[in-house]
Amino acid sequence: MRLTHLTTRLIMALVAMLLAVGWAGAATAAAQTQQDTDFSGGTPDANTEVVPPGDLQLSPVFDVSSDFDGATLPAGWEGVPWATGGTATVAGGLLTVDGARSNTTTFYGPGRSLDFAATFTADPFQHVGLGEAFEDPPWAMFSTGGGALAVGLYARTAAAGGGPAENTPIAGVDPLVEHDYSIEWTPTEVRYYVDGDLVATHAIAIATQMRPIASDFTVGGGNVDVDYVDLYAYPQSGTFTSRVLDAGDSRATWRTLSAAADTPAGTGVTFEARTGSTPTPDASWTDWQAVGPAGEIGGPVGRRYLQYRATLTTADSRVTPLVESVTFGYDIDSAPPVTTIGNVTVSGSTARVTFSSEAGATFDCSLDGGPFQACTSPKEYTGLSAGSHGVRVRAIDSVGNVGAPVEATFTIAGPVTPPDTTAPKVRPKPRSVKVSPKGRFKVGLRCPRTEIRCRIVLKVRYRGQTVARKRVTVAGGDTARVTLRLKRSARAALALRGRLRVLALTTARDAAGNRATTRTRLRLRAAR
Repeated sequence: MRLTHLTTRLIMALVAMLLAVGWAGAATAAAQTQQDTDFSGGTPDANTEVVPPGDLQLSPVFDVSSDFDGATLPAGWEGVPWATGGTATVAGGLLTVDGARSNTTTFYGPGRSLDFAATFTADPFQHVGLGEAFEDPPWAMFSTGGGALAVGLYARTAAAGGGPAENTPIAGVDPLVEHDYSIEWTPTEVRYYVDGDLVATHAIAIATQMRPIASDFTVGGGNVDVDYVDLYAYPQSGTFTSRVLDAGDSRATWRTLSAAADTPAGTGVTFEARTGSTPTPDASWTDWQAVGPAGEIGGPVGRRYLQYRATLTTADSRVTPLVESVTFGYDIDSAPPVTTIGNVTVSGSTARVTFSSEAGATFDCSLDGGPFQACTSPKEYTGLSAGSHGVRVRAIDSVGNVGAPVEATFTIAGPVTPPDTTAPKVRPKPRSVKVSPKGRFKVGLRCPRTEIRCRIVLKVRYRGQTVARKRVTVAGGDTARVTLRLKRSARAALALRGRLRVLALTTARDAAGNRATTRTRLRLRAAR
């Protein structure tokens, strides 16, 4: 199993993801959060990739990636004995060198990382790393020492032509046990890692080209086993486009974006976002906009869907930024707008109504109990009849919340006439109605044409008890078809008898306050 020097960052990423998920679960209903934690459904470009446990990084470009799974050296590798009998063989998934070296036939420049897993023995002059042939510098390698160096484990760097050299003993690491080793070769220094831990840094510049080499000098002694060799570098930049995220409510406004990311020196991650009201981005969506310095997401309110784009960059080809999760904050605006009626001015038979609400709101108006219709301020009503009138106005905000209606009354003056003392009489029709199994039935209530409006209360009584009731306002000359429902006791009696005779008490009040109650016998029939 390959455990490179990125292992520590991957573990940190998993911890950060779990903490972030816990935080998101505690979000309130007003200010909510949503996360992209595994980047599923997104689209990496050719320079980015998603790696376990679901993190986003630049995709390394491998110059060498050898697992030694066959029975011979991989293409591009050669074996060179140091003396007669020296061998470089491949078997059981391992490259084994005994009295020989094995290396790639191609050389490479700085700005790369070498990862490998190896097992050394207690012999001197065993080396794995980068060099030309290990006969002379330059080299950057893990070594068991030899010559003036006691046998052990060392990080060794030497420039070409007798230039600077460093040999750092590595304590606490048993070379006789397989470990994951990494060498980061920069234009100005070399860094050494064992199982993801930095064990040495040598400020030695090696500009000469080198290649991966595994070497054991002594024939017939202990050998060196290598499990895999990777030589790679990261591209300068890559882009990831996310799946479409859904707030689940058209009243959502996306506010902030934050990311849990590991950004080593020389690397970075920037974000753009766009929002829309359709599940698939189209021309109605906003353009891509850079996320603000504090994570602000720009764009209009009332957008259910969001998509983001991450750009990963590195100025150091040996390291990559790592994005573990991206978290979004958004609001669901469920507060209805408040409407204010400014004033009502009357001139002759015309009334002019002014009203207001929050910015971006639209309005509906209703005159004298009629249906609401779209309107703008000021709203004029012309040709009104003499007498008292009522206008109701409600606001609808930019995300669709409908506010409670507010009402104002006004009077249209007319010729002096005797006061209206005639009460409206309203009777339900028809007098014989069919009742559904759930006790529902319909009747019509007509307000006389002579009235502006009627406020009607209908009570249905059976054996002295009110078993159904309805309240409705009907404009003069109109008929309202209303649905009533019998109480349980009346439904039981109707089910038993098949029909009932009940008393309908209809109380109607006109705009002048006159009131009259009529008594009507109704015949209720059970539906069969």
